[in-house]
Amino acid sequence: MDNRTTLLGNRQWVERYVKGFTALGALMVIASVIYGALSVTQLSRLSEFHWMIAQSSVLTASACLRGILVMSLASFLSYVLGVRQQPGWILRSADKVLYILGGLALLSGLFQSLHILQVVRHSASHPVGLGFSIAFHGLSSATIALIWLVFGLILRRVLPVVEESRTLV
Repeated sequence: MDNRTTLLGNRQWVERYVKGFTALGALMVIASVIYGALSVTQLSRLSEFHWMIAQSSVLTASACLRGILVMSLASFLSYVLGVRQQPGWILRSADKVLYILGGLALLSGLFQSLHILQVVRHSASHPVGLGFSIAFHGLSSATIALIWLVFGLILRRVLPVVEESRTLV
């Protein structure tokens, strides 16, 4: 039994997953937009922490794009299942969403490093591991960015293969 037969045999469950992923993705997008609006409104009152507005905006954009990515997964499942004859716009754009998420991961690491520097600047002592802490945040955000980039490249290569295999069946 191959994967396609297994997938078609569980069609009802897969259709439920598609609906659930679509609803979850839409909820993530809506919640992130509301969170972003509320946080920017609250943070704009703090005059000395303008960089926090930018950090909040990056987090909001990342959450919104993750919601779109979940909807892309739903679109991919419905495309493989044969509900759609062509991949939807969200699925065709998912690789670009992954690339943007990689860039936002790098920005997030930069803002975390700025936060560490801000805390150190306001404290009386300077911790010995400051350089290590900043390097750790930079390395971890670069790793996450690389993961998003690789997933984007894989998706970019896999989608045409799926389209071609559907024409052979």
